[in-house]
Amino acid sequence: MRIFAALPLPAEIQKAIHVWMSGWGSGQTGLKLVEEENLHITLVFFGELPLKSVEELQRLLGAFRFPCIPAALGKAGSFPPGGSPRVYYVDLETGGERVVLLQKKLVDAVSAVDYQRDRRDFKPHITCARVKKRGASGRLPAAEELQARSLQNLGFEFSSVVLFESRLSSSGPTYLPLTIVGLEPAG
Repeated sequence: MRIFAALPLPAEIQKAIHVWMSGWGSGQTGLKLVEEENLHITLVFFGELPLKSVEELQRLLGAFRFPCIPAALGKAGSFPPGGSPRVYYVDLETGGERVVLLQKKLVDAVSAVDYQRDRRDFKPHITCARVKKRGASGRLPAAEELQARSLQNLGFEFSSVVLFESRLSSSGPTYLPLTIVGLEPAG
């Protein structure tokens, strides 16, 4: 099973991002927009895990506690920085530090599970599109161009962590929630 833990976005935020992205792909065969319902912040990508490890993750997540996180969307950007874009994303204007803390606590909470840890520093972001083909027809947008239609300061709250199974197909991934852990109300 292909597994990851994520912060889902409220439906109205997914919709706002999707509308914002709607003009990106016109005439660009090499740009794959993320489906509206799949927009989220990945906290931990576990990769392929056997059922026994998934069950252990579910058990450990059942005991995980963290307060809700007020957040606001930030700027658009692309990875890698300074190179030809492979991924376009939106970061967080507010709430990013709390998301980093949540991610660290989550990694600690599931440390008993054997998986390939990501050695890169965690940078909370919402992946919006991926470049699938180099030399594709049409010009890919520069991250700076995307700021003109910015979503900055659109506020919301992260209220749960979800353990997803990702099923890949030729039409794109399907994310199936396996475990939903509600975050605690602030206060």
